[in-house]
Amino acid sequence: MLDDLIVRRIEAKDNRGGTLRSMEIWTGRRWTSLGAGRANLASLPPAGPDALRRANVPREPFPEGYQPLGRPVGSERARTAARAFRLASERGLSSCMNATKWREVCEAFGHWSSPPPRFRIRDLLAQNGHVSEWDREWHYHPLPYASIQWLEVELPAGEIPRALAACERMGAPAEATDSGVRIPGWQSA
Repeated sequence: MLDDLIVRRIEAKDNRGGTLRSMEIWTGRRWTSLGAGRANLASLPPAGPDALRRANVPREPFPEGYQPLGRPVGSERARTAARAFRLASERGLSSCMNATKWREVCEAFGHWSSPPPRFRIRDLLAQNGHVSEWDREWHYHPLPYASIQWLEVELPAGEIPRALAACERMGAPAEATDSGVRIPGWQSA
């Protein structure tokens, strides 16, 4: 089901001499990052001449200098992101977060207090608008970022303005709710 998915892999050196790898998906208008790092993308093959691959996709509209090279890429993360983008497009939703912003939000709220605040997620790919149970495990559970329709953080009323200000500094859209703040990953276009 990757007939309209274009993925590019990017490799760069960090300031400690390590190699960082990232993956991006072409959504028809722009490249959207699937994340970067040492551990979570260590399984990606090295970047190089065949680091960009494509399936049966029309040539236009692609970024200037784009050179498709052949076969589809099929990591689980890419398939999940492709399904989320396809479903969002069908529902008329547009993305308002990327993997970098989600990581910053999770890092901030994961270290917000001790114990960290609880959160719950509405996943774009879940059946019948299912909302997850409240959870406090910020490191592994808010994944995959591409399919998060919204993330709600439970906070005391006095902490809500501080949380909204922190989200604004990170460039993450957020709104106050009765129980805390809600950060949308996808919104109506």
